[in-house]
Amino acid sequence: MKKQYMDEPVDLKRLMSFLIRRAFIVLLSVAVGALIGLCLYKAYTGITNGEPKYRITDDYYITFDFDKFIHATDYYNAYTWNEILHDDPIVDRVMAELPEGTDREEVLASVTSEMLSDYRILTVYITAKDPELTDRIATAYNKAMFAFGEQIDMITVIELWSDGDVVEYNENTRGGNAAILGAILGFVISFFALLIMYLADDGIYSERDWRNRYKDIVFLGAKGSEMYKKNKDFILGEDKDYPFVNVSDIRPEDLDYDPLRNAGGVILEFTKGRDKGRDIDEMIYALEKQNVDIVASCFTMN
Repeated sequence: MKKQYMDEPVDLKRLMSFLIRRAFIVLLSVAVGALIGLCLYKAYTGITNGEPKYRITDDYYITFDFDKFIHATDYYNAYTWNEILHDDPIVDRVMAELPEGTDREEVLASVTSEMLSDYRILTVYITAKDPELTDRIATAYNKAMFAFGEQIDMITVIELWSDGDVVEYNENTRGGNAAILGAILGFVISFFALLIMYLADDGIYSERDWRNRYKDIVFLGAKGSEMYKKNKDFILGEDKDYPFVNVSDIRPEDLDYDPLRNAGGVILEFTKGRDKGRDIDEMIYALEKQNVDIVASCFTMN
């Protein structure tokens, strides 16, 4: 009785062997995926970046008057500083230091800030399309911050802790992330593609495959091998000579069934890995309908 292919349990050893033999496909897909991800990212940033940008990074050291205001840091944190740098008192002082005609919106768009674990250190970034303008805005913010520190009671003084230089700035620095994402997608796609290939392949590659599907038909081994000869002589008898029916060479409708019935049976021959289960099934069903016994099976190598 033939077991349906989709009813067979997954042979994990065979699956692992299948994947290991094709590991180069996965590795190649990972490399290609990483390259595609990086190229797409570079193409995207090349289109969206436009003109080059320049940046200055300045660190300010803020001294609070904790003697009078013990909760001063509750009012001045990373969020509030970013708001303060965009508020009119600071921005008006910055604009006064810049040449007439400087775009206020451009100045507002140029400034960002962050404060890490130390509440005394405020990092301010000035980013603009022109290096000279970037330097001027940074200098203007220096003066505005110093003046702001003198005006606020909670703050004793604001000092320039680190004075940065103008550097060319690329805000799209995630090429590595794009490559990693591409590599992951390459791995996932190739792995599942191989898995689908494995599950869709109903070819016979070993005696185990044969026995899983056709338990009632004896498997003799690889035709012409020493083990095949021993199995044939022991199972079928040394004096028995049955004709071969090769699944690869002939279609069921082209067989002459009378000589096969008169021979008392046939040995079903198929090509390892090439002949699919549906072709073998078709031949077996045809022989059964014509009352031709299948006494054994064997395979030939590709």
